[in-house]
Amino acid sequence: MVENPSLGSVPAIVDRLLGKTILLTGVTGFLGQVIFERLIGEVPEGQIVLLVRSQTGSTSRERVEYLFRKPAFDVLRDRFGDDGLRAILDERVTIVDGDFSRGVPQLPGDIDIAIHSAATVSFDPPIDEGFQTNLFGAMNLYRGVIDSGSRPSLVHVSTAYVAGVAKGVVPEDTLD
Repeated sequence: MVENPSLGSVPAIVDRLLGKTILLTGVTGFLGQVIFERLIGEVPEGQIVLLVRSQTGSTSRERVEYLFRKPAFDVLRDRFGDDGLRAILDERVTIVDGDFSRGVPQLPGDIDIAIHSAATVSFDPPIDEGFQTNLFGAMNLYRGVIDSGSRPSLVHVSTAYVAGVAKGVVPEDTLD
């Protein structure tokens, strides 16, 4: 529990995540790696679903296993060892091979929280590529979640230029 002057005692974020099934996209990117590492290290009683696309020469699982060699996982490698990280992957992580920018993914129906952090973040992609991944990809992901029967809490990590050329505070509104 964390003390909040206006709310009193409230559960810490980690406490709220315990026992939940969390979908994470963008795990092979910078922010996704950090989120994945924190979920493994700080939320031991949770299941993690990763949406990862395979690439030529690498399965989606191989891409996730490769992450464990990166500096973001140094602390967990020291704590659990390579075999321990592979065991965590086998016990707590479901890897869904898919590319939501190309279609609606097949997702499990027990997702409690969806963290969408995948996007094209290059500065000058062709407009159709940016739309395919950042707009239609997000829509396909949300369709996949709805089609699965899940009704999770959603965290959408947006790209840097979501507000276009607007200056100052840009309020958020509920989408239809």
